[in-house]
Amino acid sequence: MYRCPNNSAMPHQNGPTPLTSLLWLILLKLILRGSVTEPPVIPECKGVSHKVLPGESLCTIGAKYGVSVEQLLAENPQITDPGAIRAGQIICIPCLGTVYTVKPGDSLWTIALAFGIPLDKLIDANPQITDPDVVHPGQVICVPEISRKVSLTYLFGATSAQYLNMLAKTQGSINTVCPDYFDIDNNGNLILAGANKLNRPFLDALHEQGIRAVPFISNHFNRELGVTALNNRNRLSDQLAAAVKEYGLDGVDIDIENVTHEHRDMYTDFARLLREKLPADKIVSSAVAANPRGFTVGWHGSYDYKSLSKYCDYLMIMNYDEHYFGGPEGPISSSSFFEGSIQYALNQGVPEDKIVSGIPFFGRYWKQGESTSGVGLAGRDVEYLIANYTSSHYFDVATQSARAIVTIKPNEPEPEIWGGRKMTPGTYHIWYDSPEATRFKLETINKYGLLGAGSWALGQEILSIWDFYTQALNK
Repeated sequence: MYRCPNNSAMPHQNGPTPLTSLLWLILLKLILRGSVTEPPVIPECKGVSHKVLPGESLCTIGAKYGVSVEQLLAENPQITDPGAIRAGQIICIPCLGTVYTVKPGDSLWTIALAFGIPLDKLIDANPQITDPDVVHPGQVICVPEISRKVSLTYLFGATSAQYLNMLAKTQGSINTVCPDYFDIDNNGNLILAGANKLNRPFLDALHEQGIRAVPFISNHFNRELGVTALNNRNRLSDQLAAAVKEYGLDGVDIDIENVTHEHRDMYTDFARLLREKLPADKIVSSAVAANPRGFTVGWHGSYDYKSLSKYCDYLMIMNYDEHYFGGPEGPISSSSFFEGSIQYALNQGVPEDKIVSGIPFFGRYWKQGESTSGVGLAGRDVEYLIANYTSSHYFDVATQSARAIVTIKPNEPEPEIWGGRKMTPGTYHIWYDSPEATRFKLETINKYGLLGAGSWALGQEILSIWDFYTQALNK
């Protein structure tokens, strides 16, 4: 192994320089052999090219690019003396990632976005680029391999073709989807989705894009159905394991909601059974209620966070519905609610790398004059209402949430929102997550060092979030 001197950044030598030594070596070869041997053939560079600057050595160049001298020598067999390189010499730097050739219209920003890595990581991996704002078609750069956080979303209420169309708008930001493939019958047995949802071409298309398919099993908040499923957990887990194998799925997400603390142990045992019956490389996850107030009974009490984390690859905190249908108006997920839910999971002993925090892509409206409200609508519905009806909107810094007031007049068209519901004339108070609120949540996930972000549900989001989603999540 070649050892770099401690002062390799500013080489200083009292004796003969490496270049002088090399000249003597060549002269010696001339004397001994009577001729100069042919220099080694320089292989085509499979990394990026670097022009040696005055004062640089292999040690300083290696430190700059994050590679060892041994790796540099392996890529540059023409270098016979590690201590003898000259200014102006072109050497090949191995790329610890993907070698990419810049295309017309590319920028480092668009390349970073396409590969799903932070821009600063791409800049750091390419110190040969003196101006990050300027790259040229044909230029070769190194896209480093970094570990991306889990970026999960739920797929609900559409067909596989529609899901692919939704995913195409995310700018490559999603690496895990939880489609609505698994329901439960009245006996607690598995019901599989039809071929318009669950089909091989769709799953193949996901896998070609590097997206994992981890379907969720749901009782759709029906307590009786949920309890029946848990009582039938041994057989149900067998059925789920068989479906994962048959369709080449990547795991199972448990989304049984609205059972109680009385079913806590059964719920945990269901996760244990799935972990035992699925191959080790398949995911077992559980969607759990956000619990910033630390409730131990009722629905919130059904989730034993710490025990579930022993059997699950991660817990997906449903970090939304702070305010809900039938309750008073307010944020869907305020900053204190969002952080409090994460802190609760950590205080229960769940490791940071087993927590995925959910983000709402939906909002809720409360109509003036109605005693019961809080109806859900998509984030993009809110954008449409603000743009097309009498409205005012603002961002509440205290809660990191967005609020809008929209008035639909009697003579105006009645807008149809997510789920086919029509909004009748009247004034509506709407709370939702604007792009600013979404960015705050992604930054908070980073602040706590969590495994990643989840979202309910794809197709409801404000599309402009995808311009920053991957960058904000993977800082």
